[in-house]
Amino acid sequence: QASAQNVDVYFIAGQSNAGNLGEINSYDVQGYNGYNAADFNEQVEAGFTLYFGRIRDRSGFFSNGAPRVGGPVTDFVENFVESELDPTNYSVDNIAVQLNAEFGNDVGIFSYGRNGRALANITDESWFPGTVSNPFNDELYGAFQTWSQERLSEVEAGPDGVAGTTDDQVATVRGIFWFQGENDADDAGARAAYQTNFENLIARFRADFNNPELPIVASHIRELNSNDASINQSLSAVAASDDFVSVIDISDASIYTPVSPSDVHLNAEGFLVIANDFAEQMIALQSGMDVEPEPEPEPQGSTQITTSSAEPATDILLDTIEGGTISSLINAGAAQGARGEMFQLGEVGESFALSGFTLQANSAATFAEGNTFTIALYTGDPGSVFAPMASPETFENVTPEFLDANSGLTLIYQEDFLGTDAAGDAPDGQVGSGNFVTFELSDPVVPGGEDITVFVFTNFAFAQAEGNNNGGGRLQLRDNTTALAGSGARDLRFSISGVAAGAGPDIVKADVNMDGVVSFLDISPFIMALSSPEGAPAEADCNCDGNVNFLDISVFINILAGGS
Repeated sequence: QASAQNVDVYFIAGQSNAGNLGEINSYDVQGYNGYNAADFNEQVEAGFTLYFGRIRDRSGFFSNGAPRVGGPVTDFVENFVESELDPTNYSVDNIAVQLNAEFGNDVGIFSYGRNGRALANITDESWFPGTVSNPFNDELYGAFQTWSQERLSEVEAGPDGVAGTTDDQVATVRGIFWFQGENDADDAGARAAYQTNFENLIARFRADFNNPELPIVASHIRELNSNDASINQSLSAVAASDDFVSVIDISDASIYTPVSPSDVHLNAEGFLVIANDFAEQMIALQSGMDVEPEPEPEPQGSTQITTSSAEPATDILLDTIEGGTISSLINAGAAQGARGEMFQLGEVGESFALSGFTLQANSAATFAEGNTFTIALYTGDPGSVFAPMASPETFENVTPEFLDANSGLTLIYQEDFLGTDAAGDAPDGQVGSGNFVTFELSDPVVPGGEDITVFVFTNFAFAQAEGNNNGGGRLQLRDNTTALAGSGARDLRFSISGVAAGAGPDIVKADVNMDGVVSFLDISPFIMALSSPEGAPAEADCNCDGNVNFLDISVFINILAGGS
């Protein structure tokens, strides 16, 4: 353990879901829904130290139904310092690894979850904070502050646990994860006051941790009725008015425990999903707050972006904008990286001229001057994307060219788009939540019957709708040890518009001498076509992108070898 480390500290607070989130770590002494450290032996050296502690309510029974000695208890359940973690199977480890990958410091995560505690002052013990000028400290919030200061003091004392010695550390509270609201939903007065109480709670957090821009990432609660919807609306309203508050959606029913359709508790897999979203949103908030961007060159691109409250319905070739909506981010300037998805169009031998690519916004956004998007299309086996490959060392490497060089995919088309016109105006003003954003492509031609992968890159955080319709999982290019990976059953929701541009009977790809078959006799004319692309026959455009160039070589070789 090196001395004088900076430790970034985060608190998980709220009611039972917050406590359960903290419980899923690879050194859990109790286990949650069958998850505990004994089940897995996949901890690896993370390259940093995680400081962890949690306090939560425990029932009078163990998970196997046996009575707990002493009955229900609330206590300081765990406290550990470890550098071997398992982010694949445990939510706390997952959050820590992502935060360290972004900011480079040791990480402290401390979880303070109390079952069934309201935010409003309606129970014997609640999170009710009062206000900064008139604080209410004699119940749960005050106990949390006392406990949190103890954790900070322990971290700052360093490995020897003695303050004032050479191994002292600097602990900085960098953010709060908030997961609470079910009990307030059941009370009319608490529902009506939730937005105000949440705003006051945030103000107290920021005042007590001495950071007026302290990021807060909250979760919606499971929306089973209009009462729950009221709480979620209040959470979203606060996020819409505060640049350092973000709220994530958890409407996907598959992430809840199967005990009852009305169960509001997430299952172990669900906590991994929410851990990823919590970390992504926290990084996005902190990146916007802390990072001074270097001056960028004037972006080059088009202004062919349109927005609409109605989904495009003309010349639609493919539409996956349906099903449950899950919030996520695309941001090549943070750990969210770029998002992608594989698709196919038509039959082998056909080609399609694409005219539009549409995403659905999951929350309101305004395109500012300098905001850019890049749409990139690739051919190749998307399965090769999951093979080990070099991870980008900086976010500047999260680019179409990096993916082309490292993934086994072949870049066939990319186009850059400006979020504003020369006057700095967004195409249709602010993008509203649920609106459709269409990138009007310059008619790229793609082959039918082949795997095509689309990736979206952007230099600012754009929240798009995702879902679980395709079951194949989105692709994501990220700055961590798995540079390119899938994400469970979630998929990128998008539509593609365009028209059929050609069919096999008229053009046989790679039959450059046009004798009706593809054979070694086509090699010489294909080489000549590469040297004189302007006059090359259409058959030499093997990847059907409208150009004859070196990108056609691998496709030509594949067809010559008996592929298609």
